[in-house]
Amino acid sequence: MSPIRPSRPHVPVRTALALSLTVGGLSAAAKPAAPLMPIVADFTLNGVPRGATFPMLRDGDVLLPAAALEAHGVDLESLGGTQEVIEGKTYISARSLEPLGHCVMDERTVSLTCELPAAVFAQTRINLGARAPADYQVRGSPSGFINYAAHARNTSLTFFGEAGASVGRGLLTTQARWRPGAVPLRGLTQLSLDFPKQMVRAIAGEATGFGGVLGGGAVVAGLHLMRTFELNPYFVRNPMQDYAGDVATPSTLEVYVNNHLVQRSDLPPGPFRLENLTVPRGEGNTRYVIRDAFGRTSEVNTAYYLSGQQLSPGVVDFRLSAGVERESVNLYNFDFGRPMLLGNARMGVTSWLTPGVRLELTPNVLSTGALQLIQLPFGELELSQAISRSERRTGLAAGIVYSLQRRWLGGSVFGRGMNEHYTHTSLKLDDDHPIVETGGSLFLALGESVSVGGQAMLSRYQQAGWTTWLGATTSARLTDWSTLSFAANRSRSERGETAVEGMVYLNAIFDSRTTGTLGHSQGLRGGEGTTSVDIARSVPMEGGLGYQVQGRVGAVDQAMARADYDSQVGRVSAGAEWFQGRLAGMAEVAGGLVMIGGRIRPTRAVDQGYALVRVRGVEGVGVRLNNHEIGRTDAHGELVVTRLQAYNANRLSLADHQVPLDIYLPSTEQTVATYQRGGVVLDFKAQTIRAYRGKVTIDSAEDTRWLSYGELRVEKDGEQWSSPIGWNGEFELVGLPEGRLPATVVYPKGRCATSLEVPSVEGKVVDLGTVRCVHDTAK
Repeated sequence: MSPIRPSRPHVPVRTALALSLTVGGLSAAAKPAAPLMPIVADFTLNGVPRGATFPMLRDGDVLLPAAALEAHGVDLESLGGTQEVIEGKTYISARSLEPLGHCVMDERTVSLTCELPAAVFAQTRINLGARAPADYQVRGSPSGFINYAAHARNTSLTFFGEAGASVGRGLLTTQARWRPGAVPLRGLTQLSLDFPKQMVRAIAGEATGFGGVLGGGAVVAGLHLMRTFELNPYFVRNPMQDYAGDVATPSTLEVYVNNHLVQRSDLPPGPFRLENLTVPRGEGNTRYVIRDAFGRTSEVNTAYYLSGQQLSPGVVDFRLSAGVERESVNLYNFDFGRPMLLGNARMGVTSWLTPGVRLELTPNVLSTGALQLIQLPFGELELSQAISRSERRTGLAAGIVYSLQRRWLGGSVFGRGMNEHYTHTSLKLDDDHPIVETGGSLFLALGESVSVGGQAMLSRYQQAGWTTWLGATTSARLTDWSTLSFAANRSRSERGETAVEGMVYLNAIFDSRTTGTLGHSQGLRGGEGTTSVDIARSVPMEGGLGYQVQGRVGAVDQAMARADYDSQVGRVSAGAEWFQGRLAGMAEVAGGLVMIGGRIRPTRAVDQGYALVRVRGVEGVGVRLNNHEIGRTDAHGELVVTRLQAYNANRLSLADHQVPLDIYLPSTEQTVATYQRGGVVLDFKAQTIRAYRGKVTIDSAEDTRWLSYGELRVEKDGEQWSSPIGWNGEFELVGLPEGRLPATVVYPKGRCATSLEVPSVEGKVVDLGTVRCVHDTAK
């Protein structure tokens, strides 16, 4: 190989190629214009074979087709070089690209190899953020649900109920509770409407409004508008790590987060940019390893600190509530009070700054303020300021919070102050509120097995004076299944009373569902201590039995035992408690009814999305949610699956080894994303496997000979079936739906049309007889 130089060819074609390459050595006077010679050459660009290309040779130069370079990611404006148009096509002189670019023609193999700078290629962008599956689609079926619960303690009964109806992105819900002998109490009633693309939820009805940092909150009956990032779980709202570079040859990029490989990507030559690398919150490090085509390795290490509250530049979070306050929710059904407006908003300005504002407005209170979230190299700083006006008095408040989360060290320190006139919707002028509050928490890991922590809180109330609380904890891992913990705390109340207490606990994990705790607590000012034991076994996800046993002796004598049983139709609990010489029985029942698919079905209480899995007529088939079996189909071939995460991709699949051999399922897995507390019907379209056999004929004797080289095709409602045609016109199709089906025969002499009459009969093989095919020209 040589840089665009002629060599001695060995065949006539190569002789012509050599003559074209050496034509530049002839006198310009003898040949005023050098001739062009088009060729076909195997093209390799920066080490990547690109297939055949069609350059031209002239006077020892190679003219590269611009369209081919663009198709392989080259930016012509960045490439530069001498361009000329020949017969309407643009070519670039390879010689004009030197010395940064370099092309070599091998006359023996008629191959062209070019090496171009990485900067001339278009940028490769790789999104490392969470991406929705290819078949992700939020969907819903008209549905409704009723949740119920009954709690009994001796002869005291309490009933709870909730009803909801969902149509598409809309959801209507209401709640109630009742105790015999008392007036039934209504909970919150609301109609919500979701807009997933905009990540906005609108609510008409009763919901909680918030005034933000240094603000209050209330149950507001009216209109609510809020940003809800959960409507798009794949949206990147927090600042993420980006990394940019370039490679000159095909390379492999490996990304490590805290020494764990999270991504491996192939990079074409040129610049690249990695975007939205998801990393754990707190302190950590990322490592980028690039290996080029020659095995050379380069490595870049970066440290990071990520907060969970910062927003990416341009991302806005908000919540706005306007209406009237609903007071005494736990006492009255329609106790409405003052009108109010509550709202807060924040927006990411840079990757390290997220400012915000807040507002609370009632007829006699105006409270507003600002917030700044600042990402520091180590930790995060939150600053807040507020001002209020009520009854001709002006109140002021301010706060500061510093938090740090590193691998071995974490904690926070805060301070907050307000004068005696500061108010908001939850704080009245005559309320005894803290004038000054300060405190913090600390966590420190001493090696892999031991950690220590502490908490402190100091408050100065307007009327009650000072209160303090101090706490310290130490935890040591003894084995992989046991931990020993020590804790102590000291508190001082507004009345000046001081309490000091110490505790020690031994925690054990017996298996994936069973835990146990043995502990003792002792007041340090005398008195009898308390020794306790607690053993619990959780209910498995697919349902089953769980239990809990507790006991305490010493200053307090108490014992409790309860059993829980969870099934596809609800949950039942029963137990007893002995406390200070008195015995009480306990019982709870909870479940739900869903209305979906034309029927009412009992199920667990609905708190998220749900789906009706239908394998029509096939009983006993296991249904898996994200590879975990959670139930089996009933006699109708149906199962209601609750606990689906709304707007997330939930993978529902069937245990195909439990499907009878005579049943055909086109698919045994579906990905579903539901609306908020909405339902969806998943029909797996079970088909009884039957073979439909017959013969096809055509009027033309000549065409009959060609039918055996043809194919019979049937299509209905987007599904297709096909069968090769035998020597005597035989065909066989499996899984056809009943009824009259149009069909087409495609064969070397053309195509013809026919129809199949599929009867509703039993049997594994059904004879459709002989069908006549009419040629398109004969119709």
